[in-house]
Amino acid sequence: GDVMRLAGDALIVIFHDRNGDNDGDSSSLLQRAALVSMLALRRLEGTLVRGLELHLHVALGVGPVDLYILGDKRLGWQYVAAGDGFQSLGSALDDGSAGQMVVNSDMWNKMKNYKPQDEYEENYNAMRLCCNWDSIELPSNNFILSLNATKSDIE
Repeated sequence: GDVMRLAGDALIVIFHDRNGDNDGDSSSLLQRAALVSMLALRRLEGTLVRGLELHLHVALGVGPVDLYILGDKRLGWQYVAAGDGFQSLGSALDDGSAGQMVVNSDMWNKMKNYKPQDEYEENYNAMRLCCNWDSIELPSNNFILSLNATKSDIE
């Protein structure tokens, strides 16, 4: 993915589907984004940087994103990303705490029903091994996700 912005303790990362639209099915892209995000959680959680302990939580959303550049020479330029990919985050952003990944019910349904396609799917064996998510449903109908695969499985 591409890091679009650092915002305090938040990262905004956009993952691109290099294989095209997949006939509107974003399940593979969502799965890959979730795996990379879980790896980041496992690698960074509790890391000390200049005496400060890093904590990260993740919310995932999928959908078309439009990118804009706004501003002027005097005030500076800003990148702005908007679209369905951000709207699907909804309350999942607020539901997560340090070390957690949270998705809404639509994203969870795509993830739990995902089956990698052997010829098409890049890194098929890793995807098959890693797509073993556990979930806990929250009162908001969002889901906290955990992954049974080890860090070395994900890498």
